Amino acid sequence: MNELQDALNGTVSQAVIAAMRWSTPWWWVCTAVALTTLALINVLPWRVPPAKEAEYGIWEVLKIALRRAAVYALVALVLIFWPGMYFATVAALGNAPGQGHVWFVDYVSRQAWRWGWLLPAGLLLGWTGRIASARYLTPKMSRLVQRLVVRQEDHKQSDIRNEVGRLKARDFDPRRHRRDGQVFIGLDAGGKPMFLAAETFRATHMQIVGPTRFGKGVVLGVMLEQAIEQGHSVVYIDPKADAFIPYIMAEACERAGQRFIYIDLGNEDTRWAPFEGGAPRDRRSRICACFGLNNTGDGSDFYKSRERAILDTIMPRSGTSIAGLRAALEQRGEDGKPLKESASRLYDNLVEFGMLPSLNPKKGGGNKIGEALKAGATIYVRGSLDDPTIRRATQAFVTEVIQEARRLAPERTRQLTLAIDELKFMISQEVSDALATIAGFKVNMVLLHQSIHDLRSPEDRSLNVQAIESGVLVNCQVKLLYRASDPETAEWASLLSGTKIVRVTKSASVEYNRFGGEAYTPKRMLSDLEVPVISPNEMLSLSPRVGVLYAPERLAEVVYTCFVKADTARVLYRKPVAKLASEESATDV
Repeated sequence: MNELQDALNGTVSQAVIAAMRWSTPWWWVCTAVALTTLALINVLPWRVPPAKEAEYGIWEVLKIALRRAAVYALVALVLIFWPGMYFATVAALGNAPGQGHVWFVDYVSRQAWRWGWLLPAGLLLGWTGRIASARYLTPKMSRLVQRLVVRQEDHKQSDIRNEVGRLKARDFDPRRHRRDGQVFIGLDAGGKPMFLAAETFRATHMQIVGPTRFGKGVVLGVMLEQAIEQGHSVVYIDPKADAFIPYIMAEACERAGQRFIYIDLGNEDTRWAPFEGGAPRDRRSRICACFGLNNTGDGSDFYKSRERAILDTIMPRSGTSIAGLRAALEQRGEDGKPLKESASRLYDNLVEFGMLPSLNPKKGGGNKIGEALKAGATIYVRGSLDDPTIRRATQAFVTEVIQEARRLAPERTRQLTLAIDELKFMISQEVSDALATIAGFKVNMVLLHQSIHDLRSPEDRSLNVQAIESGVLVNCQVKLLYRASDPETAEWASLLSGTKIVRVTKSASVEYNRFGGEAYTPKRMLSDLEVPVISPNEMLSLSPRVGVLYAPERLAEVVYTCFVKADTARVLYRKPVAKLASEESATDV
């Protein structure tokens, strides 16, 4: 019997020793974890309230499970573990009266001194975590959940902070996307080619709008190259001297076997007589428009009509060369006075034009627009925005192209694509009128300018601004708009895109807890809203070479454009032989 009791005491002693070893420090750690858990997630509730079963999600159910596990662990660790250890210790050391009790109290005291700090630390950690979670983590998690929720809405309101830099320019080779019967414009958002039907390009005028260096010249070079390759005769009016387009045009003409004519209105080597081409009435019309002799409805109309009468008198005998008209005005009239005294505006302008060698070729010389159009040639015209005389001469060139294209339509065998850059300075009543009528004469126009304000404040103050703006917007059914440089242009582009019905969040509610943290509630209110297909914010934040294409029978759509490579080492024109000989002789001297 004693042997059995000794064996039992030995087993109990071993169990007590193993439990004592485990408790150092794991009892304290486990108890601290349980206290931390209860301090972090609160002690109640212990079950899901029947009235709120529908509101409780998986996180609330998980907290109840953790809460129960922590309480059960504390019961086991505090109310079962130490009493059991106490009685087992007393039983194991019972031969010496009071020894088991004293040893147990001494052991627990030493452990409490060493590890007891874990218990208040666990409580403090839990309370701190609870406050931090409620005040800072809960709002962040609420925002994250809002982003991850599968919503019923299909649209987010435009925010300029999200739009800036969203649509980046893309590099690609436009020549790889050519297709017969189509004019390649660029790539859509998915990287697929975007085209205009060649018939649409021929029959419809086009408007390209955007600030300098944002892509107007890029897409124009792509389109003009294709127009030449598709058999068009192209005239490009370039008042600011593009660095690449003339080379692109010249190279395309060489491949197509087409004549390329380079005219620089500020260079005496490429001459053109502004008033000698076309029918007599057309020449007179150009002179009156170029020198401001048309009536404008003010007090100066009387003097303008008198100067026009003098012009009609001298034209039959002087012709319409600048030198001839000027010489005729220097002659005396019936009153014995020089005609120039009664036609000072006309004479002064002729003097200014006479100072430019490029506008005064020798008799019968210079480039002939009518002949070039009949031959199906392509013409690049370089003007200047800095020189008012060259600027007016450039406008006269545009007018002559329009007049000759109309007059020679039965004789012309090619479609004519007329591209005019810097429309603010080049727009005229003739251009505005041509937009409504010229398409029937195998001519399509491409107009380029920087903003809607260019149409509302043209350089020529005598124009009817409302009529000019309406004429351009109505007759240019194809539009490519790059980044808007001002809110008015952005708003106009947005309205032009039309609207769509979208479902958006009309309102969302939030609530805050006792620690000052705010979180979204599950309730939101949706509504249908009419919004533009292209928002003003999108137009204000487009990257260079990224635009929006508007065309008949299709929605406004973002398009990525890219340049074609140009051989800038190509010779665009050759100086006359006599000019080269004179330069060589001057060098020898």
